[in-house]
Amino acid sequence: KKLGVPTSTTPDHWNNVYSPDYSISLWYGYDELEKGRYITSSTGSTARRKIMAAVANRILKKNSRFTKPSGVVEITIEDETFPLQLASNNTPENLKRTELFKKGTEPTETSNRFNTLDNPRNGNAIVNGSSITLTWNGIETPDAINENKLQNYFNENYKSWAPKYYQERLNYNATNIGTLGYQVYLEAKDGTLTSLGFTPGTSYSYIAPESANYKFVIKSSYSIFKANMSTGLTITA
Repeated sequence: KKLGVPTSTTPDHWNNVYSPDYSISLWYGYDELEKGRYITSSTGSTARRKIMAAVANRILKKNSRFTKPSGVVEITIEDETFPLQLASNNTPENLKRTELFKKGTEPTETSNRFNTLDNPRNGNAIVNGSSITLTWNGIETPDAINENKLQNYFNENYKSWAPKYYQERLNYNATNIGTLGYQVYLEAKDGTLTSLGFTPGTSYSYIAPESANYKFVIKSSYSIFKANMSTGLTITA
């Protein structure tokens, strides 16, 4: 207010670009702000990009590429891991990122966030006429969706930012992971599996169309994310 400039005024705008041949730094703004002599975030961002493009396109050599030194390695990591961890076989593609590390400093531990789930245990089948009731012992809630463990993880590693990132993880899980449950399959003689449905509980009822031997496979699974389903518990009836 004293200088007669709006609150949207920004005093400094920087651009830094580089290639194997040159590095260029650009500062754009006014040494002193006063009425009629100021820039805003919008006007400054637009101007610095255009100025740098005009300069760099006349200086940087086209198609010049860096040669990766032998002491640098490319590693695929999983986003949102702290300390940084390797992506697992089940990590979704949108959470994978390839980064460069000085050899010997790259992460070596693999994230267990999307590990293959444990199998349910102690399967049983109760037959009553044409009705087959399957039961099994469920698994413990995985750390990836265990809210208490997630809360501790973010509190320990994210400090004052913990509430923000903890809530973001809960939102991600609700949209992309879902709840823990079990995918029930009917196995044909040739080993083909036909899905009968998903249940959050530890039992499932099936009406047999005819008198025969039936083989069911129960896989621990999330309701949305399916890439890390367990290998399966077989129950015969």
